Amino acid sequence: ARLLMSVKTVNFSYIQQGATTLPGFKGESKFLGMSTFNGNLSPGWKFILGDQSLDFVDVARQNHWLTTDTTFFNPYLLSQTRSFSYNARVEPIKDLNIEITGRRQKMTSHVRYSVVDAGGLGTETGNFNISVISIGSAFENPTAENKYKSQAFEKFLSVRKEVAWNLANNRLRRAKTLPYDPGTGEYPSGYSEFSQEVLINSFLSAYANVSNSKFTDFIKIPLPNWNIQYTGLARLNSLKKYLLSATIIHSYNSIYSINSFSSNQFYDQEEDGLSYVRNTLNDDFIAYREMTNVSIRETMNPLFKIDLSFKNMLLTNFEISRTRTVSLSLSNNQITEARTMQYVFGAGYMFQNLPQVFNFGALTGRNQTSTLRLKGDFSIREDLNIIRKLDQNDIYSQIGDGRKVVSFTATADYAIGDKVNIRLFFERQLNEPYVSSIATTNTSFGFSLRFVLAQ
Repeated sequence: ARLLMSVKTVNFSYIQQGATTLPGFKGESKFLGMSTFNGNLSPGWKFILGDQSLDFVDVARQNHWLTTDTTFFNPYLLSQTRSFSYNARVEPIKDLNIEITGRRQKMTSHVRYSVVDAGGLGTETGNFNISVISIGSAFENPTAENKYKSQAFEKFLSVRKEVAWNLANNRLRRAKTLPYDPGTGEYPSGYSEFSQEVLINSFLSAYANVSNSKFTDFIKIPLPNWNIQYTGLARLNSLKKYLLSATIIHSYNSIYSINSFSSNQFYDQEEDGLSYVRNTLNDDFIAYREMTNVSIRETMNPLFKIDLSFKNMLLTNFEISRTRTVSLSLSNNQITEARTMQYVFGAGYMFQNLPQVFNFGALTGRNQTSTLRLKGDFSIREDLNIIRKLDQNDIYSQIGDGRKVVSFTATADYAIGDKVNIRLFFERQLNEPYVSSIATTNTSFGFSLRFVLAQ
């Protein structure tokens, strides 16, 4: 009962959008967008009510709604977007708020370059993204000392053989049009270590913990991401006499993306649902969809953050953030891993009721006071870009780029009444690259003066 009562809100959203462009259509728009053409309502109730079927061009051709001009070559276009998302807010204990979110989106565009003849040359393109959980490999620490070792990458390499044989056994069970012999080699026939299907399924297994026996281009169920916030520290008896407020925050977000895909024009599906066409590079079975790049972008911004506001007007904050993007390139068989780690410590203080340095109140007979706000932040950020190459003769990892950035910023805001504000600022940043030996330091300082003219 306590668990059920802790759920404050739950929302689900499903959005489907579609657009059809059918050139060469001979019907007219009359009653409710339709007209009688060759004895049938054209384009029909299904289309008027929003049906976006890929075979609508075939229905139109069968009902003679289209031009028969063989020189007409404008393409038939169909675009579709399907989005599903959910979010829930949970408060398991007082002052602890958890927001859970998930989403899945697939966008496709179909193009057919012949509306006169049945069939026609057609292509499908699109992109896809879905929320996943990849935190299992998030806290690895690849460094030059350990040769940028990654357990997730090692799992990716080792699991390829298992994925390849799972794919081969699946084909063996389904193959009916032509006989299939997987052979007895290390990798089965048609599914080498560089096969698109092998690489993508191995990538998902290693970095997102997706079962390597589920063969699908598109993951079905979006997994939850979350944002956690706790504001109850200031209520504790031992702390409430010092604190005005205290907030602890943790956030996690991870998205798997297929940046682009397109249907393979050489894919020839037989009655058993399989294609037996192979590529000339590795003698692998070609996939229905060609993909050049898939990626997982994971952000913990922040991984941990605490903001403290004291009753003596002291403000402090501490934050740790992590970001990681892992990309599998299928055009050159490599994984690129971009990592960012940042630590931030900040402190501030507010002086109230200070005497005016520029006491314009003497002219009006009023004794004015001012406020001075001081704020300083110290941060250390490490950026690391690692290239993991899947060469035919060698597998290796090397740094592509990286740097360590140390910065300090300080500001002082001085309010002169409620109309004028003077700000002094200072910033110093040290940039130490890992690839080159040239470090740089940037320093900036200055002031700004702001006038408020509104009453």
